[in-house]
Amino acid sequence: MLHRSQQILFNHSVGEGYYLIGFSCAKMAEHAKPGQFLMLRMNDQAWEGKLSRPFSISNVKDDIIEIVFETVGKSTHNLAGAEKGKEVNVIGPLGNGFRVEKDADIHVLVAGGIGIAPFPYLATQILQECPESKVIALLGVRSMSRLLLTKFFEECDIELKVSSDDGSVGHHGLVTELLSEELNVLDEKEAAVYACGPDPMLKAVAAITVGMDTPCQVSMEEIMACGVGACLGCARKVREGDGWTYKMVCKDGPVFDAKDVIFDED
Repeated sequence: MLHRSQQILFNHSVGEGYYLIGFSCAKMAEHAKPGQFLMLRMNDQAWEGKLSRPFSISNVKDDIIEIVFETVGKSTHNLAGAEKGKEVNVIGPLGNGFRVEKDADIHVLVAGGIGIAPFPYLATQILQECPESKVIALLGVRSMSRLLLTKFFEECDIELKVSSDDGSVGHHGLVTELLSEELNVLDEKEAAVYACGPDPMLKAVAAITVGMDTPCQVSMEEIMACGVGACLGCARKVREGDGWTYKMVCKDGPVFDAKDVIFDED
């Protein structure tokens, strides 16, 4: 884990309410793994409060780390307006990321909205470690205007299927319906699923994959104050042995095996 003050290299819109920001830090880039995250805050009074915010590492290119984020509050709106050269305070890389399932023939990435953020880096890693396997990305959005990062998947020749709540693009329905369709037509091929998005989506993904005995990892979203497990604010119930225990999303996750996570009302 490193603590640095870095200058923003670029910051631009990649969709309605979504931004891509990048900065250079060779040490962080060297140690970063897909699925890990950074705690970030701006070094000025425009930042709301004094606490950093967690952001998934979206991609790493040489010594440049990229973050994709959604504007949802005062702090992220201010970050969206930060110009090149502005300094940000960064801690990371943090948490435990995805592991590439090397025995899989097909790797299915399932994202809900901004849950697609960590998948460019993961997809790149899968293609490097498993060049003979296929990667499919499934993205669920509210509407066509909320699509993001589609160009990355096109450039990497990764099949992308989209669902939308309002039917304005792709399948009219849930992204988990696309997942069920994909897994049902795999025949004898071995699949691995990686998912990131809101809890209801992850719960449905877990139910589908556990029921089909398909390896699945889920990246959990939680409010985090510290990012290192000290504040205990991001505790989640996780199965352990014949019972369960609490684990910290920031320290023990954010990526967990889907079969281990206890979702609400389980």
